[in-house]
Amino acid sequence: MFLWLLLSVVALSVYFYRGWHSVGLVENKAAYVLWMSIETGFAVAAFAGIVWFFVTPS
Repeated sequence: MFLWLLLSVVALSVYFYRGWHSVGLVENKAAYVLWMSIETGFAVAAFAGIVWFFVTPS
């Protein structure tokens, strides 16, 4: 399970790194930045929720 979590974090990090660095290449920068912000926020919230679920005692 830890390996799966680690691979997911690496894959999402690469995805968001490439996404944020392509802001200069898109035509509608405002919409793209808004969308990337929403995606990043949901990904961070989901990761924090998963970590919180497994770390906090039942």
